[in-house]
Amino acid sequence: MRCYFHLENDTCRLPDEDGIEVANLQEARAQAIQAMLEMLGEEPDADWWTGWGFRVVDEMGDLLFLFPLVRPEVRRAVIRRQGGTFPLRLASSNVFH
Repeated sequence: MRCYFHLENDTCRLPDEDGIEVANLQEARAQAIQAMLEMLGEEPDADWWTGWGFRVVDEMGDLLFLFPLVRPEVRRAVIRRQGGTFPLRLASSNVFH
C-alpha cells in the first residue's frame, strides 16, 4: 500500500507528494519513526518541532494515523522502554497531543 506522510501543525501543512510503498501499517509506523528521528536529530533546536506531526494517509486520502513529533531523547526513551514499539495514535483519535 502507498502511504503519504504529510507534515503539519495547527496552521501549516507540508504535503508529501510522492509517498512510499509499505507492506502494512507496522511498516508505515516504522517509517514515521525513522523520519522523525532523522528530522529531529538534524535540528539543533528540536523544540522548533513542538506541535508538528505526520498525518499519514493512504492513496485515497483516508487518515491511517497521526504521529506527533517530539524531542528525540523523549521518543528514543519511550521506544526503548516499550521494547522497540511505540503506540500509534489511530485515526479515530484525531489529535497530535
